[in-house]
Amino acid sequence: MINLNELAKISFEISQKRGKPYSDVSAEKILKYTAGELIEASFAASVYKHTSGKSGQLKAQEHRLLAGEFADIIVCVLIAAHSENIDIEQSLIDCVEKNKKRIRS
Repeated sequence: MINLNELAKISFEISQKRGKPYSDVSAEKILKYTAGELIEASFAASVYKHTSGKSGQLKAQEHRLLAGEFADIIVCVLIAAHSENIDIEQSLIDCVEKNKKRIRS
């Protein structure tokens, strides 16, 4: 099992070592940066969708690109959570439980 809070700490430390602009990890700035990552992921998803008739190798390459963009988004959120001292694991558990309660039988 992955410890998301530990991964957040490691990601935060890496961002600090990389220097500007990556070291400015206030929640406001990192969330703005994440918006750019979301746009890149949206583009990758669009490209992946349009490779359906292409060779398996191309589709696999586009799938890896999309997966990498998803990972970039998650890392950005982990860094923001760590910078704000948020227990991201508990926050995710709480969110899933809240969404379960929203399911109408």
